[in-house]
Amino acid sequence: MGNLKRGAIRDDGKIFYRYDKNSKNGGCWMKPSTFAKMKDSKRKWKSENPDKVKSHLDKTRVKNKEKKKEKLREDYKKNPAKYRNQFLKYRYGITLDEYNQMLISQNGVCEICNKSCPSGYALSVDHCHKTGKVRGLLCVECNTGLGKFKDSTDRLMKAIEYIVKNSVDTI
Repeated sequence: MGNLKRGAIRDDGKIFYRYDKNSKNGGCWMKPSTFAKMKDSKRKWKSENPDKVKSHLDKTRVKNKEKKKEKLREDYKKNPAKYRNQFLKYRYGITLDEYNQMLISQNGVCEICNKSCPSGYALSVDHCHKTGKVRGLLCVECNTGLGKFKDSTDRLMKAIEYIVKNSVDTI
């Protein structure tokens, strides 16, 4: 009986309405005409009482919010690759497989400094903020550094000139 949906029709023509654990046949069944009247009256009540419907839905959402979060946490723990893939696809337009191929082609290190990420996290996906095109994988430090220069090659060149001009030779 647990897989019945509202509106399911029995052999005798009666329509399933709702579950009832105390009922011998597992739920409330009614004649098609009664079911149609009940459905119409509920629809009418909902259209006449939108504030009550909204209030009820808000209470239900608040009541189930923690359960939903916990279920999501459990699902994430079971399958983190699924969520990583969804994030990469949404944010950068690449799949987890494409990310892994880039990681292999870069020998698992940052494309700028040739080191693994000092924070211990996965390498960041570097992309052009104007076009959205993915350029490569960088450690957090290199990615943040580029971000601070707002993808401006002019500013980066001036920064290089500044460092060269003001470098202090240490012995």
